[in-house]
Amino acid sequence: LGAVIRNFEELALLDINRVGAAIGNSLVQLTSQTNVPQEVIYIVAQGIGAHVAGAAARQYTRQTGNTLRRITAMDPTKVFARKPNTLVGLSRGNADFVDAIHTSAYGFGTAARVGDVDFYPNGPSVAMPGTDDIIEASLRATRYFAETMRPGNDRNFPAVAAESLQQYKNNNGNGRRAYMGIAADYDLEGDYILQVNGKSPFGKSAPAKKQNS
Repeated sequence: LGAVIRNFEELALLDINRVGAAIGNSLVQLTSQTNVPQEVIYIVAQGIGAHVAGAAARQYTRQTGNTLRRITAMDPTKVFARKPNTLVGLSRGNADFVDAIHTSAYGFGTAARVGDVDFYPNGPSVAMPGTDDIIEASLRATRYFAETMRPGNDRNFPAVAAESLQQYKNNNGNGRRAYMGIAADYDLEGDYILQVNGKSPFGKSAPAKKQNS
């Protein structure tokens, strides 16, 4: 997508369903011709790509009758171009488990719930600690997720169910513990709030050692 989207207009008017269908058809070929089981396919996508991932997963289900294992959306954007009476964008049910990390909910992203579980670091909010603009804030979702992929860091981002950062603080972060990122449990549902650090390591439960970008 980065090779073809040159400005905001092309981003806003992207035909999510058409692009997603092409990717979905490729996934059908992958599982039917090379014997890759759909249970192991896990799509991780950022921004508008998260909605393309949802469309790809729907196309895969239409073609095969099966659902993909998981989709992780990193700061999914608002959907600007939507045809009437057409399902566009990512939503729960597109895969067995859909989780989202919203880091620019009131900026470049969206505050709307798109998955089985939606994580809102310091939020929902416009920006993240340590960021200078909404673009940098949006990309923080990718950095948070990447941090959880490092060995021993999969539980760096503990979160609890809450409707706002204020509610989270009033409860002192107490409640059922969930983990944002690769270690998210597949039975999670609802909205989860957490706080993050302004610089790497970003997770509140991270080891003290600084990570390379």
